[in-house]
Order: sequence, then C-alpha cells, then structure tokens
Amino acid sequence: MDAELLLTCTLVFGLAVVQSLFGMGLLVFGTPCLLLAGFSFVDALLWLLPASFAISVVQIRHGWHELDSFKREFLVCVVPPTALGLVGVLALSSQYDVRAAIGGLLLVSAAARLFPEARARVGDVLSRQRRSVLVLTGFVHGFTNMGGALLAVLIPSLHSDKERIRAHIAFAYLVFVATQIFVLLGTGFDRFRAEHALSPLIALLAYLLIGRRVFAGASRTGYAWAMTGFTLVFGLTLVGAAIF
Repeated sequence: MDAELLLTCTLVFGLAVVQSLFGMGLLVFGTPCLLLAGFSFVDALLWLLPASFAISVVQIRHGWHELDSFKREFLVCVVPPTALGLVGVLALSSQYDVRAAIGGLLLVSAAARLFPEARARVGDVLSRQRRSVLVLTGFVHGFTNMGGALLAVLIPSLHSDKERIRAHIAFAYLVFVATQIFVLLGTGFDRFRAEHALSPLIALLAYLLIGRRVFAGASRTGYAWAMTGFTLVFGLTLVGAAIF
C-alpha cells in the first residue's frame, strides 16, 4: 500500500469515527482535506460517498423509529437542489468557496448553544424558516459537500436527545449521498477504481470498533457539549481554510 493510499484510508477511518458519533464528518471534513491533498472534487466524492453511505445505513437501521415527519419534508426540499448543485459543479468544473460564510454561521451557532436564551431564539428562527433552510442546505451540499454544516445548526435546534439528533442527521446524509451517487451514475463518470471499494469497509470497521461504543456511553449532557465543540471546531476550520 503506497503512502497516499494509506493516508487516505487513515483519514476515512478517523472521520468515520466522527460520523459515527454525530451523523456527519466524512464529507464535511473529508472533502476539504482531500481537495487540499490534490484530489479532484469527483475523486474526493468517490472516496467519501461510499463510506458515508455505509455508516448512514447502519445508523438509520438503529434509529429509524426516532425520525418524524422530517423525512418527507427533507426529501421534497433537499433532493432537487442537491442534484442541481452537483450537476452545476460537474458541468462548470468549478466550486464556489462558501467556507468562510458557513464557518461563520457555525461559530454563531456554537456561541448560541452556550447560552440557553440565545439557543432558544436561534431554534425559533430556524423552526419557522425550516423549509427555506433545507432548500439552501441542498444547494450548498450539491455545490460544496458542506451541507452538513447547516445541518449542524438546524437539527440540534429542533431536537435535544442525542439519538434523535444523530438519527435525523444520518437520514439527511443518506439522502444526500444517494442523490449524489445517482447524479454521478447518470452523468456517466468512469473514474471509479477498485481501491475506492475500501472506503465503506474501513468506515464500518471504525463504527463497529470505536464509534458505536463511544456514542452508547455518552451522556446527554456530554453529547450536547461534544456537539457544541464539534460545531466550534468545524467553524474555525472552515474560516481558517478560507482565510489561509
């Protein structure tokens, strides 16, 4: 195994652990990492989409009963803009750098989560504008693979229980990934390599060995603080990457 392949597999394993806990991680962190490493946007997708899909399927299998009417609303609001966004990227062979704006949004969200009154106000605004936020999330994800950044703001504002938070985010990512795979198949890409088949196996291994055990042992309070920390770190990472 060459150094690049080993590094890529290690990245997938580590981010799969993160996604096992929060329902996201592989795409939102993996995409900028692989782009910085010299991968094209499509090559990054071919590594990350199968891994994300595998973990989301497992998480949905255990958390389906936690989902509410969000399923239907999410499908209607998110699938079309996600598909259109990815088609646009493939057609234009370009990406729009929204990292600073999304990172700033995450930092505001993390700050709001530290103060109950601010958290309640953010939750109220997002709840009233939920469909608009979902449509925007679809476009952002199609163009950049960063839809999880907006989900990290929206879903915790709607739910506080860790099982419900992860189940809803996992469902969202299952829809994201299925839509992206369908678009890639429909556009006739032929860049899939045998080594890409390693990514879902590595992701499931990370979930079984580490992710599910850590999640099961996390208290509600501990998980809430971890989610805040995750949001903060993610926001700082995106803003830093955009600036430097």
